[in-house]
Amino acid sequence: MNAGMLSRDAVLAHLNDAAAGMAVTVVREVDSTNARLLARGRQAEVCIAEAQTAGRGRLGRTWHAAAGSSVLLSLAWRFASAAALGGLSLAAAVGVCRALESLGVTAVGVKWPNDLVAAGRGKVGGILVQSRALGDGVLAVAGVGVNVCFDGAESGHGGVDLAALGCKVDRNRLAAAVVNEWCAAFTEFAARGFGAFRDSWLARHVYAGAAVVTADGRRGRIKTVDATGALVVDDAGGGFTVSGGEVRLVES
Repeated sequence: MNAGMLSRDAVLAHLNDAAAGMAVTVVREVDSTNARLLARGRQAEVCIAEAQTAGRGRLGRTWHAAAGSSVLLSLAWRFASAAALGGLSLAAAVGVCRALESLGVTAVGVKWPNDLVAAGRGKVGGILVQSRALGDGVLAVAGVGVNVCFDGAESGHGGVDLAALGCKVDRNRLAAAVVNEWCAAFTEFAARGFGAFRDSWLARHVYAGAAVVTADGRRGRIKTVDATGALVVDDAGGGFTVSGGEVRLVES
């Protein structure tokens, strides 16, 4: 099922004032929207693709999406320093949720650190933030893939699409909504950091209280996230935080 072709003009028509200055490119196919923007090294730029041949998720995983099935989008934004980027992927997830909610999609929440999920149904999308140094700061490229309408058996990563959740979404409007929300979110993030988004992230957290195990074998229950975006886990020893790496849900 194809949700209609992406169009630069259609995306531009739905951008708000905060995003009006963004340079937007829509391509039929690219290796990776993130890689394209990182290589170009320009701020305030957006790349949207119908298909990717080398899309990536966290930890080097492949993110495959058939043409016409998803919103594949990256946005480049300048920040003062790499040290200021802690929690940016979580703030980006809040922005995507807000974009979806603006289009009537309320079934999508977040899973630490960068997944968009529907409770009990699976993964709807994922976010990857990468960066490179600039002469006067750091260029952060936030990328997102949102499953709009595919056969889950053919997605390459399982999960669920918006269509299966009963949500019919125009991909051009969704792409524009993400750009709008990210421009507003990244402006606020640059000024206030993840702390400005923490409550919004927690309000959309699907797995609060879930039992988890970390890559190094520590077990506990998800408690919250802190002001830097690190996951706070309760255990018998008084708890610990996880700033990166893999955290897997387990049976309690």
